[in-house]
Formats: sequence, structure tokens, C-alpha cells
Amino acid sequence: MPAWTGQASVRYGWPQHVIENADHFMVAEPPEAFLEALRAAPGNRYERSHQAACTTNRQEPPMLHLISQDLKAIARRTLGEIFPHGDVAALAEVIHPNVVDHDGPPGAPPGLEGMAWSTGMLQAAFSDRRWEIHQVIAEDDTVVLSCTFHGRHTGQFMGLAPTSRSVAFRQVHIIRFQDGMGIEHWAVPDDLDLARQLGAIPRPPSQPVLADALAQLLSDLHP
Repeated sequence: MPAWTGQASVRYGWPQHVIENADHFMVAEPPEAFLEALRAAPGNRYERSHQAACTTNRQEPPMLHLISQDLKAIARRTLGEIFPHGDVAALAEVIHPNVVDHDGPPGAPPGLEGMAWSTGMLQAAFSDRRWEIHQVIAEDDTVVLSCTFHGRHTGQFMGLAPTSRSVAFRQVHIIRFQDGMGIEHWAVPDDLDLARQLGAIPRPPSQPVLADALAQLLSDLHP
């Protein structure tokens, strides 16, 4: 069993038996069509060595030419337009080549290539994708988005065969910008809720079931 499965179990909260056969999916090479489109994107700075360090520097001068509203608009465009359509050429316009994705999925390559990989993974697993954005907050060079991901599970995902189930689960994304491009990303998705919606783990019993069980226990103790 590959080492990443244990990481995925911790990162996503999925049971081991669900992901133990998913190595052909998660450790596969990034979708070639996405990478080719990424390399061909006009004006992007993707052509770099895979050995280049993914460095971030918080000591850089503030982006005086970009105000909070500009950064919020870029963040909204990324989740509202680029990710749903899997547009890797547009992705290269808003994501820095050396972006560090602190919460990327297991098996994703570093940098912009990893973002394209994640986009392809979601495109293959979920149709009717959209991010419903609830709130966007910006401070200095950082934007926080609260949103809900909507989609229908029509492709393999984390070792699960397609279920055709519609899902909707909450996410929080934090993006730090440099020169108008996302250079760092953190994500806080409700993976437990997603796993329950896909049937990977059972849902907790509803309140009436618990009440009935308690009533039965009290009845047994005091006949």
C-alpha cells in the first residue's frame, strides 16, 4: 500500500478501506491535456525547472498598485470562473508559477502544475461544478473566501466509483498574493461532510433515533 494513503486518511478523514485501492488514481501523472495547455498559455511563467524551490517571501514590499478590491476580484474570478471551467490558460494568469499550496491533495506536484493537477482531478470527478461564494474578506495582500462547492459525483474520486450523487459542502480558502498572482494557498474544506454525502462513511444517527435509543435504555433499566 503506498505511503500517501495514510496521509490521505488523515488529511481527508476517509476510512482506510475506501482509499487503499486508489493508488492508480491519486498517484497518477497530472492530466497531460491540462499540463500541455498550461505550458502553451500565452505570457505565463510556467517554464521553470521542477527543481526550482517553491519559495515565498513575506518581506517583499506591499503591492501598492493593487488594492483590496482588485485582489478580491481576482480571487472571485479564480473560484467563480476559472476552476469550474478547468481553464488552465486563465489559471496561469492568476496563479504564480511557484505557488505553494499548503493544503493540496496528496500526490499533487508543486507549484502551478499542482494547481492544474487539482483542477483536472475535480473536473474528472465532478460534473456541474460551481463554487457558491458567500463572503470575501481582504487584508493587505491576503484574501479569504467562504464558499460552498456544488457538484455531481460522476467520476472516480479518492477510490470511490461514481455515485451520481449531488454534493454540497463548505470550504474556506485563504490566498496570499504577490504581484497580482496567488503565491500561497490554504484550504479548510469540510471533507467529513463530503465523505458522508458520497456514502464513504455513515452519517451520524438523527436526533429522534438517539432519543428512541435512550428511551429504550431507560425502559430496560426501569421496567
